Amino acid sequence: KQWYQRRVRGEEMLRAFGSKGTVFDIPLTNELTEGDSFYRVLDPSHRQSTEPDFELVLWNPDMENSEPANMEEPTAPHKGVVLVRSFSEETGEAGELQMLCNAGAGRREANAICRYFGFNYGRSIDVFEFKDISKRRNPFDDMTWAATDVNCPTDSSTVEECDYKEYNEMQVPCEEGEQMAVQCADAPFMIKSMLSVSTTSRGKSKFMCHVHAQKYGEDYNTKKNFEAMIMAREADGTYHIIAEEARYKKGAFFAKDNVGEMDRCFMCLHWVKGTTLMKLALNDDECSYSMNEDQIWSELEMYGDDSAEPEGDGGLPQISKNSNRY
Repeated sequence: KQWYQRRVRGEEMLRAFGSKGTVFDIPLTNELTEGDSFYRVLDPSHRQSTEPDFELVLWNPDMENSEPANMEEPTAPHKGVVLVRSFSEETGEAGELQMLCNAGAGRREANAICRYFGFNYGRSIDVFEFKDISKRRNPFDDMTWAATDVNCPTDSSTVEECDYKEYNEMQVPCEEGEQMAVQCADAPFMIKSMLSVSTTSRGKSKFMCHVHAQKYGEDYNTKKNFEAMIMAREADGTYHIIAEEARYKKGAFFAKDNVGEMDRCFMCLHWVKGTTLMKLALNDDECSYSMNEDQIWSELEMYGDDSAEPEGDGGLPQISKNSNRY
């Protein structure tokens, strides 16, 4: 994926410069031999520069058989230590993998780095989050620092837009534990959910609201961080609360009720505790009408302002137009 993105970027640059040629990608372990030739295409801001071109590598130390010195191509798991390899503009000679210092780096820098690897968002993480890195086993002993004080503009789309200070020009030295590491994702937070309902001939129903969330590509603890409510809606807009606080059981929020002659149009409202991050999961398999999620949100806003309450025990969490809906 990253190879393809770099190739497309290179071909676009060639066309922009009015040049003809071929873009070749250089594997990290490839060494130039006599007779080899290639083009490396640079960002226009670097055309007159004598600084070497570079390539970033996202290395996850916890991946099996993963050693930075032996990597044949950049790996792009969703998180890793950021390493850089420079290429001389004049000779194309590849340098050794080096470390970036995280001094001063924040969300903007993490976003720019993650976009380089094809993700949309990123965040900085502690290098010691990786189990394979500790003070007893330091895989960076033979590496040198490449740069520090990386500074990227807001909404940077590429690391070429960022400024940095070469490490030999630094004013404050970096030390072990300050290696740049990021966690990347296509969305910073994601919720997926589904409501399943089984009803007997006597009208006894079981509700299972399955909620799965991820934060920067890693599972977010649903049992610990979420609450859920099970409700039913009649065709006339009347709501019934079936379970104000659905219990979390066997990987889902669980409830039982005798729905009787109730219109079987069910929903699971779930949210992150203490926040307005909310999502609805609908089940209209046996509903007499087609449920409209936008209409339901509007109605729940009305109930959420305490001017009206649905039937049943308890009440709804605070819902407003400013609630973050997923």
